[in-house]
Amino acid sequence: MAAAYRRLAREPGSAARLLATLGFGQGLRFNNPYRLQTQLGATGESLSLTSPYFDLGAAALFGPADGLQHGGSLRLSIGLTGVPQQAFAPTYLIAYRGPGRVLGFGRLGASVLITPDPNVGGELGLGVGYFLTSRFALMGELVGNLFYGAATWEKQLPVYPLLSAQLGLMVDYEILP
Repeated sequence: MAAAYRRLAREPGSAARLLATLGFGQGLRFNNPYRLQTQLGATGESLSLTSPYFDLGAAALFGPADGLQHGGSLRLSIGLTGVPQQAFAPTYLIAYRGPGRVLGFGRLGASVLITPDPNVGGELGLGVGYFLTSRFALMGELVGNLFYGAATWEKQLPVYPLLSAQLGLMVDYEILP
């Protein structure tokens, strides 16, 4: 009896979590170098809307099942209107899921524009998933991007910051010890 109790009383081992995400979002561009039609202010430096986009993601995390987990995430964003644009983001991912229905997460890494003009920038995402069942969650995420662009007459090294929000679904598959 004592041996069975010791086995049950020990700390659980490390677990793995596989996540898949599907999101839909839109963002704000804080510099409008191309004088896009979705400009929200009077000048080229004013806000403009980005194209709405789909975001597909896959992630793997490792750590305690009800605690802080670390891993990696791969995201592919596909613009839905205007100039065709795709971006790929391999990022470090940290997530926390306690005993409740909420999973909070943060991502940090590169964002690689594939089309129309290849470029590399940075990406930071903060999000939350609310689980409707043990496997399926509603997800929301704020994503910030920073890209450097080609020089213009006005600026030698222009910077293009973006802030977007997306809503979607998350599927969680836990591999317990």
